[in-house]
Amino acid sequence: MLALQAQADGPRYLIDDMVEDVLERLSFVRLEPATALVIGDYSGALAKELARHGVTVTQVEPAESFDEERPFPFDGFDLIASLGTLDTVNDLPGALVHIRRALAPGGMLIASLPSAGSLPVLRGAMLATSLAEHFRSQGQNVLLMMDSVTRFAMAQREVGLAAGEPPTAKGYPPSVFALLPGLLERAGNVRGQGSITGFYTVLVEGDDTNEPVADNVRAILDGHIVLSRDLAARNHYPAIDVLHSVSRTMPDVTTVDHRLKAGTVRDWMATLRDSEDLVSVGAYVAGSNPRIDEALAKRGDLDQFLRQPADDLVSLDDARASLEAL
Repeated sequence: MLALQAQADGPRYLIDDMVEDVLERLSFVRLEPATALVIGDYSGALAKELARHGVTVTQVEPAESFDEERPFPFDGFDLIASLGTLDTVNDLPGALVHIRRALAPGGMLIASLPSAGSLPVLRGAMLATSLAEHFRSQGQNVLLMMDSVTRFAMAQREVGLAAGEPPTAKGYPPSVFALLPGLLERAGNVRGQGSITGFYTVLVEGDDTNEPVADNVRAILDGHIVLSRDLAARNHYPAIDVLHSVSRTMPDVTTVDHRLKAGTVRDWMATLRDSEDLVSVGAYVAGSNPRIDEALAKRGDLDQFLRQPADDLVSLDDARASLEAL
């Protein structure tokens, strides 16, 4: 990518952003180096700016025989600036050792890496889950809420693409789908300890619930609640699409009668959705289909049951009683 930007007509946004970042950090720490080694500045912008402030600059390019993984042929620099190169070396600890030996006492390394802004997003998600695991190990029942898995996946996409991974589904590299189970499957119960109940939001593009991130998350988690833009437009809140929402833990926490009644309600809702066009244009004749007649008779009660103001509190027992009354 940086080599492409070195071309006369190449895009310069990435290298320009790195140069700006290095200069900003120099200003912040108030470092006034006398000598500097600049690595990977294809545009020459950083070297020119440092030279303008009286700094003696040595400029090298990894693509032109300079190897960061070997001892440097020079040393004594007050500043070493690496622009988008350290993320591509095979032996990063070794490269840092060579950089340290090339610095003068009190010298500083500033390294600008592609996708560095994505790392806090990844670190935050992992840290939150680690904290939840800590309290679970102490026998606590933890509620973990994360917004959102989509941003986590997009951050890993930036890191993966910057590392040279090939884009696959919708531009996401393979590491995204390898990392998701390592994050999401850490929630749950541990025998002899506590539990982590995780709520993870997933933002889908164009209401496509089959896009890669949503599809993978759905396969990992124990259930999913789908929010409908269409229901929200009808002022139907909470805007939950019951027919597309699933709980795989429901059989473990409900009675048989509860599940049978919930199944009956879902059947009514599915019948109403399938016959919606027929009824709305007045083409349906009452009495021609007993299932549709029964569902239409329950439509008003169903709509009232599925609506709830945000400031209303309803207990599980009250909700179950209302369900049985339908």
